[in-house]
Amino acid sequence: MKYVFDNAGVAQKQSALLNLSAGELSAEVQAIRQDFVAWMNASFALTESQEAQLESLPSGFRDTLAHAIADAWAQRSLIAFDKQVAQQQKKPTVKDVILEKSATTQHLIGAQQMSEVNQLAIWIKYHV
Repeated sequence: MKYVFDNAGVAQKQSALLNLSAGELSAEVQAIRQDFVAWMNASFALTESQEAQLESLPSGFRDTLAHAIADAWAQRSLIAFDKQVAQQQKKPTVKDVILEKSATTQHLIGAQQMSEVNQLAIWIKYHV
């Protein structure tokens, strides 16, 4: 099933992925790492504009994005995703894709060890 590439569609795809068996999830993660553009096209009903924008991302950034997404989902971590909706009255001229990776150290009272929790957030913003 292809999802719409918006906040709701990404949430639905993420939910479906995180409910896969270990083997199925591993195959998805591998597909993301091998060819992110092909995986996006197979997973989302992208518009021509969205396809062009995905292709136009610098390859280094696209690879960083793909590996960050794959790493998060391999750990069954949720990714915070927010894609801003373009205003109808104004044509957006520039779009920012912001990738934020962070790690938080936590210690649970009574536990012997601290643990690290990795978090990933992706924002897509428009400039007019």
